[in-house]
Amino acid sequence: MDLDSYLSLFAPLNRGLSQTKRTIRGADISQYLSELLADRLRRHGVELIATEAFKEFEVESYVSTLYPAFVNLVDNAIYWLEHGQHLHSDDARPKQKVITLDVIDDALVVSDTGPGILPADELSVFETGYSRKPGGSGLGLSITKDVLEREGFRLDLAPYNRDRGATFRITPPLEDAP
Repeated sequence: MDLDSYLSLFAPLNRGLSQTKRTIRGADISQYLSELLADRLRRHGVELIATEAFKEFEVESYVSTLYPAFVNLVDNAIYWLEHGQHLHSDDARPKQKVITLDVIDDALVVSDTGPGILPADELSVFETGYSRKPGGSGLGLSITKDVLEREGFRLDLAPYNRDRGATFRITPPLEDAP
């Protein structure tokens, strides 16, 4: 997906919804992702699961801040679930392709069953221009982190765990945490 196609995913968010803060529910984010990315999820055989904790989570924010962040994280997870299989050269068994939206320790969590992000790359993934994706611009995670931080959120990556894929945490501003 080229940058123009990627950015066009966010076009609907640039209208009235971005102007005012509102209560955003995890269920709304989950539904939006399921609808927006339905074709890609189906085409690549990826299951998107939202836990009850995620669906019930509420935070005050701008739709234009949170929705694109989740689109970017889930879009990246779909890519690596499909194209990162070769990175598990010691595991001949095919893994189930699952992306899970959850809430852990008051943070919104996006995790997947892909290859994960190796410790050597953990500090670099948020740098502008850094990408392991062939033809990737290295802008997605950098922009996502910047936009979230401007609104008081924190985006970080859980340490590498060989038995799990990547896990990103979006921690709301303190006044919005439950």
